[in-house]
Amino acid sequence: MQTKILLEEKDMPRKWYNIQADLSSPLPPPLHPGTGQPVGPDDLAPIFPMSLIEQEMSRERWIDIPEEILEKTVHLETGAALPRGTAGKVPRHPGAYLLQA
Repeated sequence: MQTKILLEEKDMPRKWYNIQADLSSPLPPPLHPGTGQPVGPDDLAPIFPMSLIEQEMSRERWIDIPEEILEKTVHLETGAALPRGTAGKVPRHPGAYLLQA
């Protein structure tokens, strides 16, 4: 049996919980595939926006969910304002439309 829980917009979470804050020591950083050395922000910058890199490397317990993500999540739940050509189609995973945005 599957259960689906739909939240009202006012009940949607506004922060992500970061387990790093509760670990006794930080997780080891990912290693660069070419050098085998720990990856730093400069290595990730060509791939990810700096705000995402900061979140990934943070040890803060609660991280604000960016407003742009909150807006897109609400639209996914309500079915409003989906990307062109996607209406009525089921994404491969819940974040598929967010990745296209």
